[in-house]
Amino acid sequence: MIFRIFVLSTASTLLALGVFTASGQNPHIIWLPEKLEINILQEGTRTADIVMRSSVDLHDVKIFVVPEISAYVNIAADSLNEINHNDLNNLKITINVPNGVPAGTIEGTIHILAGKKTISKPLPVLINVINVSDIEQQLAEEIIEEFGTTKPLIPDGQKFLLTPLSLEIFNTLTLESDLPFVFKLSSVIFAYNLPVDEDVTNAIPDLLLAANNKGIRVNDIISTLQNHRWHKDNIKNPILPIGEALTVFATPVPQKLFHDRDGDGRADFLLIIPDNKTHTILSPADSDEISNFDFITNIGIKESALTAIHELVHVLDFQIECGGGILWYLYGDEEDFVTVYVEELIRRIFSVAQDTTALNFIVDNTLASFPNTQNCLERLNLTRPQPSILTINSASPGSVSLSWTANENNDFSAYKLFRSTEANVTLNDTLVAEFNDRNSLAFIDDDFPGGQTFYYKLFTFDAPGLSAESNEVATVCAYTAEYFGNKDLAGPPLVTRCEPAPISYDWGTASPVPGIIPEDNFSVRWTGSFDFEDATYQFLALNDDGVRIYVDGVPIIDAWLDQASGFYFQNVPMTAGMHTVVVEHYEHFVDAHITARFIKL
Repeated sequence: MIFRIFVLSTASTLLALGVFTASGQNPHIIWLPEKLEINILQEGTRTADIVMRSSVDLHDVKIFVVPEISAYVNIAADSLNEINHNDLNNLKITINVPNGVPAGTIEGTIHILAGKKTISKPLPVLINVINVSDIEQQLAEEIIEEFGTTKPLIPDGQKFLLTPLSLEIFNTLTLESDLPFVFKLSSVIFAYNLPVDEDVTNAIPDLLLAANNKGIRVNDIISTLQNHRWHKDNIKNPILPIGEALTVFATPVPQKLFHDRDGDGRADFLLIIPDNKTHTILSPADSDEISNFDFITNIGIKESALTAIHELVHVLDFQIECGGGILWYLYGDEEDFVTVYVEELIRRIFSVAQDTTALNFIVDNTLASFPNTQNCLERLNLTRPQPSILTINSASPGSVSLSWTANENNDFSAYKLFRSTEANVTLNDTLVAEFNDRNSLAFIDDDFPGGQTFYYKLFTFDAPGLSAESNEVATVCAYTAEYFGNKDLAGPPLVTRCEPAPISYDWGTASPVPGIIPEDNFSVRWTGSFDFEDATYQFLALNDDGVRIYVDGVPIIDAWLDQASGFYFQNVPMTAGMHTVVVEHYEHFVDAHITARFIKL
């Protein structure tokens, strides 16, 4: 047996420990199990969980292990300080048999001390040290029968080699330890059991909280922690190259995992997992940093913390959802997905110099390389947010009213509205507004000079810093158009609005602004600033009735008279730079039309 512990219901556990015993009796300790008997391989390690209860309150409590077994026994809570009677106290005991201890039975006891007084009764401990050579021989025979050698080749392109383990050997091993077994090759020599690194285990929730605070979704990862074990690689006889990590998944049937440490294509180590949990092995340096909650530097996340998150992403087990089954792991596609893309995304999300353009580029490349991984990235909140649709509601000189559709993503962070005088607005252009409320869906740009076209684009950001851009809209305000209710441009305009270039309208007998401007006897002035080259430009006008064109206040076409269909042009030498063009038009009666433009000759 592993050790003699019986699984009891809560009520039966309480009864077994005498929780309902009356007070006033002599102090004593009740243990479950009443006796701890452990089978363990030479040079092996294993753990056991013990429950104890005191019949009375105890103070200044210490745990004492008799010398006969103290060299082999380590108790995680070596001082409980205070024990309240009827409380159940859990102790995690680690048994380790160092090199040179012969096969046989080692006996001793574990005691509870209160001050200087020993409280009865102690916990008897029997450590049965098993000769390891029989297991080594059985494994060697199985591997030679399978491969013809005890150092099998690792196929090209694979990270490791998995093959079935016989149930006979597996059952024998599970009697000897609950921890992963490590055997050295070429001779099959038992090296050690990998103990659980409780310090790393305790630090991982804080690391995931740091990731969550950066907008990375960790809910699915947290759900895997209960069945995940962390181990520090052996310092003297490491399995992994320096700085590397390895995660091993539980499999439906027992497996032998052959690992090539030195990169020569042949297995150097054999790893056997005796339980149905996932195990991650970290380098000693990485384990120590994580154990110290040392996750972040002044520029971003530490590589050790990033390695741990990397391995936790592996534990999400994307092979069914996004990969091609076990081959996705064996041939490195899953490793590329996590290392090249997901890990780099997380590194940049933690960076103080975060760049949304770079994040977007990585996500886009990920989906191009691994088209089936959209859902996997979404589980971590590492996809670009839903873009909004941007609309210009109205535009007039000095003011533009815009609105957009709401983003519905759970990890919404901000809307950012950018503006440019050139098409194809980017994040490098002018930021005119920013909103952190997903329900802020409109903005009026009051800092809007007339007579010029402006382009707008809305960028939606999520919590990790990824973004998506809306459609681009333009104010189309090449000219500020002023409409008058008379044919003399007199008084204040009745309508002022933005209009595009070139000017080209054929109103016929209708009004240019029905209900405000009359069908006859109206006038319009268009004013715009344009960037000219150092060249000659031809200005022309087709009109009914009058027309005038000015460049920088100088009239170049003046035909201010009633006429059915006028046609005028003028060639004008222009200097490079911005110049103001004004076009004036009036309509007397009957038909009205106006076309005015300029072209470089």
